[in-house]
Amino acid sequence: MAITVLIRRCVKKGKEQEFLASYSRDKPRHPDFISETLTKVSERTDLPSQMVDFPLRCKECTTYINVAQWKTADAFIEHMKPQRTHNPDFECEDRVRIVLEVL
Repeated sequence: MAITVLIRRCVKKGKEQEFLASYSRDKPRHPDFISETLTKVSERTDLPSQMVDFPLRCKECTTYINVAQWKTADAFIEHMKPQRTHNPDFECEDRVRIVLEVL
């Protein structure tokens, strides 16, 4: 069953370009990888509160959400070997993930 994996990345202010360069170099190369989109949580202050109440922002950092599609959760686990880690050079918190099943 196809899945979508959301991966939150908390990037230190001023280290965004270093993170983006690393992200671009480390694209998955696996036959069960479908696609991914890197997004950044909006920092706009003029949005209605109903549009910014999803509790996923990183404190004191820039929040990125990687939206990755894989053919199976097992393929993601096999290839990415997910752990609660972060790169201290540019990330300020451990990465967190959630798997969404595509209906």
